[in-house]
Amino acid sequence: MGPTYTLTETRLLNNWVNLLLLDKLTAGQLAVTPDLRGRGIAAQFAHLHNVWLKWLDHSAPAAMQNFKELEKGVTSKLRLAEALEASGKAVGASSLSENSREGEGLQARSGGV
Repeated sequence: MGPTYTLTETRLLNNWVNLLLLDKLTAGQLAVTPDLRGRGIAAQFAHLHNVWLKWLDHSAPAAMQNFKELEKGVTSKLRLAEALEASGKAVGASSLSENSREGEGLQARSGGV
């Protein structure tokens, strides 16, 4: 059986992989919209950041004071990376304090987050 990871470690690892992927994409690749009805690649990264913020707003509202959602149309790789790195760290820190209070179990969240 493979290694076991805590929820916090999994969140931080997921964010690290997202940042690696973003780093390897070119500006042209970020501008691609794979599905005419869906989000473009850059918009999908912005969506990831915005979902982390919704999770923070629900679980650690005080941490939200330092963040803003990324607006539609953000295509700057640097801006996306900075936002994902900051929100990923905040979610990781929030998870650490949550885990110390509640243990490592998963807990259902209202609002689908």
